[in-house]
Amino acid sequence: MLCGWMGTAAQMPAQTTRSGEQGSLRLMIGGGGSDFNSAWQSRLQGPTVWVDWALPLKGLGIEAQGTGLYGEVSNYNLRQGCALMGGIYRWEHYRNIRPYTKFLGGIGNLEVAQPNASYSLRDKGTVYEPGGGIEVRLWRKVWVRGDFSYQFWSGTLANDALTPNGVTLGVMYDFRHTRPR
Repeated sequence: MLCGWMGTAAQMPAQTTRSGEQGSLRLMIGGGGSDFNSAWQSRLQGPTVWVDWALPLKGLGIEAQGTGLYGEVSNYNLRQGCALMGGIYRWEHYRNIRPYTKFLGGIGNLEVAQPNASYSLRDKGTVYEPGGGIEVRLWRKVWVRGDFSYQFWSGTLANDALTPNGVTLGVMYDFRHTRPR
């Protein structure tokens, strides 16, 4: 009977985390500049910030992103802001390069105003943003990110025809423990 217990115990999987991964935050925080082509034949620029939380499943995560874009369209000032959240998948096969794809959704604010007018036109709508890009390790836990996104706005003044797209270039800090290979 004792041999049976010993054989069972030897086959039981460990219930501990590797010492190199204990206490590791699964958080990545970054920010950068975005340049988008608006739906009105003009360019919009502004800051973008994001926070990623890596799920225990390899490569999968959740991303929250905020973007504020500003520009001018034929004598009007245009502002677009988005607060989005969704899923992200990273191919972490390579040591210093991580391609990724994402799909985010959330709310967008749109404001159109004449430069010296006392009024502006404002609206809110739902925004869906598929995208992807690449992250390249710059130094230890610091990564450079290049991102392309295509947005679909609905429920806004633009009668569901607002589809800005553009690129974001930024820097990100990865709080996760990175194991040497």
